[in-house]
Amino acid sequence: MSKDAELLVLRHENAVLRRQVLRVHYESVDRFWFAALSTLIPRRRWAQVFPVSPAAVLA
Repeated sequence: MSKDAELLVLRHENAVLRRQVLRVHYESVDRFWFAALSTLIPRRRWAQVFPVSPAAVLA
């Protein structure tokens, strides 16, 4: 289940990056997805999986 969540995070990150022209800008819905998926991924793996800092995910 954790691997599936990691794949969803990476796919969503790719979708966000495709929308960007110059700089990555995460919208509220993007932060929501990362926060929701973070509950499925062990915290020790967050740094390798998420494109944002753990503090940003928790916020």
